[in-house]
Amino acid sequence: MNKYHFQVSINAEQYCDEVINEMVKLFNISNNEALGRVNRHWAGKSFDDESLLFHMLPEEWANDIYYGLNSFWWKKEKKDLIPLPSNEEI
Repeated sequence: MNKYHFQVSINAEQYCDEVINEMVKLFNISNNEALGRVNRHWAGKSFDDESLLFHMLPEEWANDIYYGLNSFWWKKEKKDLIPLPSNEEI
C-alpha cells in the first residue's frame, strides 16, 4: 500500500520522503505528522519525473507545507510564524 494519498513516480516518492525528513528535522515533529501534512497538502495530485514538484528544494516544500503557501515564511522570523494545524497519520 502506498503511504502517499496521491500518485507518485519512484523519483517523486523519494523526493517526498526528503520533504518529510526535512520537516522532521526543521520542526521537530514526528514522521507521522510530517506524512499527514504532506498527504493533506498534495491530496489528489499526481507527480511524475517531470513534475513541478522538483522546482523547489525539499526544505522549501517543508516550510510551505508546515506554515502554509501564503505564509511568506522566507521573509519572517521563525518566532513570528504559526504552523498550520496538524493532521497526523493514524
